[in-house]
Amino acid sequence: MLGFLISFAGAWIPSPWLDEAATAHIISYPFADMAVLWQQTDAVFAPYYVFMSAWVSVTGVTPLWLRMPSLLAVGAGTAAMAAAGRSVGGRRAQLFYAAAFALLPRMTAMGIEARPYALSSMFMAFALLAVVKLRERSSIGYWLLLGASMIGAVGAHLFAALPVVGLVAVALILFRGRSRLALLVTSVVAGLVCLPLALAALPQQSQVSWIGDGGYNIADQALVESWFTSRWNIEPAGSEVALQYVAVAVAGIAALTIALALITGCPLPKDRLLVAAVPPALAVAVLWGISIAHEPMLLGRYFTSSSPFVAMLLAECIMVLRPYAKQILASLLVAGCIVLIVAQRQPYAKIPGYDYSFIASALHDQAENGDGLLIEPGVGSIDSARNAVDLYPQEFDRLVDIAQPERPPLGWVFASDPPVVDIAERAVPPRVWLVTKNEQDSAYAAQLNNLGFRPTSSSSGPAHTVTLWTQP
Repeated sequence: MLGFLISFAGAWIPSPWLDEAATAHIISYPFADMAVLWQQTDAVFAPYYVFMSAWVSVTGVTPLWLRMPSLLAVGAGTAAMAAAGRSVGGRRAQLFYAAAFALLPRMTAMGIEARPYALSSMFMAFALLAVVKLRERSSIGYWLLLGASMIGAVGAHLFAALPVVGLVAVALILFRGRSRLALLVTSVVAGLVCLPLALAALPQQSQVSWIGDGGYNIADQALVESWFTSRWNIEPAGSEVALQYVAVAVAGIAALTIALALITGCPLPKDRLLVAAVPPALAVAVLWGISIAHEPMLLGRYFTSSSPFVAMLLAECIMVLRPYAKQILASLLVAGCIVLIVAQRQPYAKIPGYDYSFIASALHDQAENGDGLLIEPGVGSIDSARNAVDLYPQEFDRLVDIAQPERPPLGWVFASDPPVVDIAERAVPPRVWLVTKNEQDSAYAAQLNNLGFRPTSSSSGPAHTVTLWTQP
């Protein structure tokens, strides 16, 4: 409950951004259409889309309902971490494990995102719990939990295979006798189950080639944004610069905490530190190495599945510090994390250029049933304001889409625009809402003007302008 409430607080405030629009867009189509798309791209997220399609068939589609599985995953992951802490160190460790996980800014950021990363971290937390329990005693129930958790983590995000490998490697060192054989069998079975997903996704590596197109700081993504995320942009801009300083400072305090614990902590729980350190270190080393040797493919969010181990590492290191150092460093870490968590929950805290909530808000407040809708085509393949349609279907279903009266086939991860049409050949209602990018020249505005329409009201958000055109 602690983890859920921390992430849930203000979860409805930030506007959905581009990746969340992709989730809403893809799952709005039947499974057969999604399967065709996965042959070309996004096969790596296929299990998540199948799950989300079933989820929204029950809940309906709103940004909060789209994010709810991620929020619940943070809560469940926190419970797993608390149980793991209780097993290794009693009530004290239970509190530290749960708090470290629930307050980690990477987890709170993914908890308010309709993407699979929080789910992957949840499964990894349960895998960690299973390993902790299996060290106490072998149990068929915990072996099944371990296998299912590894499959779930990798199924939610393929890169979770890296910390899974790290966890298995450490467990092989710590386990004894028949437990090692059982671990190998469980791991092989889980790997075979996940193999089809890996084979489908590997040929589609080009879908992350965009990472290297702009400014890109590998160290920042791997060591700061990976755990203490302050933004969704790869590079900070505007107000994000100040938040990045906070994130760097918190990351530095975390590193100092770990260093002091290793130097002064006595006695050190070496086995638990090994479990906590190896999986995230392996994930960072592999993705960093590939990014240097081949092409950039490292983003902070790709390490979300390693978050349980980072939380465990911080908790263990804080617990072995001397009281005075523990109080100071723990307070600084909590304060810094709270600043980042609050910053994540501002209305346009994600990427303002990919904001879609303003469009829906403007239509909700002023549009009437049966009004016309025109969306000016964007300037690129991911620039369409139509990404708002699947995120807020209740606001758009009551309008008449003049340029695209029938839903097109699923052809791309994001919504795409039809070419500009001659609206004089279409049935045009007396009230038409025109959505354009801010300061964008509009072909539809010229057409409306030629048909005798005049703009009667207009409002602008961080990315788009919504204008009402009416006939005098």
